[in-house]
Amino acid sequence: MQGDRLDKICKEKGLSHSELARRIGLTRSSLGKYLKDQQTPLLHHFEAIVKDLKVSADYLLGISDDPVPYYDKETMGLVKMVYERPEMKALLESCKKLERIEIEALNELLLSFKKGCDI
Repeated sequence: MQGDRLDKICKEKGLSHSELARRIGLTRSSLGKYLKDQQTPLLHHFEAIVKDLKVSADYLLGISDDPVPYYDKETMGLVKMVYERPEMKALLESCKKLERIEIEALNELLLSFKKGCDI
């Protein structure tokens, strides 16, 4: 794993090294060794880093320059469904303009509506 790439992703996500270490169950010292390329993470630690940061394993390994992870068929099917239905696409486009707190409120509203309708 390339430590400089891990450091870059953490900075881009506004995540401290200490917080990442805590979230994936590592000591700050162990993560520091990964960041300095002094130690290679165990597979389960590497997998935890990739999942937590939602970053491409190939990017962290230096195989690809694209940090965006490959998405599985289920995720791509969902994306395709959204863009094939004009009303879903319009809703998604409208949501792009919302702040995070507005999206969270909208989600809560939709969930309460769903519960009330027994859908």
